[in-house]
Amino acid sequence: MPDCIELQPVESIDDNNLVLYYRHHTPWPVRTRDAVLHVNTVLDTVNKTLFIQSNSIEDDRFPAHKNAVRMTEMAAKWKIQYIDENHTRIIYQFRSDPGGLIPESQIGRFTQHLPAKTLMGLSNMITLSRYIEMAKTSEECRIVDKFSTNLKNHNR
Repeated sequence: MPDCIELQPVESIDDNNLVLYYRHHTPWPVRTRDAVLHVNTVLDTVNKTLFIQSNSIEDDRFPAHKNAVRMTEMAAKWKIQYIDENHTRIIYQFRSDPGGLIPESQIGRFTQHLPAKTLMGLSNMITLSRYIEMAKTSEECRIVDKFSTNLKNHNR
């Protein structure tokens, strides 16, 4: 996400669930925002789709940053669907209540381009060599390779 200035794991619940601390820079005079997020992932191999959902939660283990306003409502949904080796469909939805006292006109100014900027950032990140190398050795890569091999054998 654009303007993310801190993201750190709080807890890994299992392979598909984790808790993250997130802090977001906002332009002056608005104070920085933060949230604790529960992230859930589901891989649907039949439809070749990965679903990612994150929702803000209350978590006393990670109090609000001293210079931040806690966002009590922040939710994002990703639907990432394999089309073929060169194409992926991504649907991204985001909703938040930044909390605190911000004029409504300013909220729209800060958030209206957030989804597009997030997708552009993802598009840029996947071309970086460090992420390409990490992906090659990831467990997810082995899952996708196995899935792709099964799919090719099935289509013969």
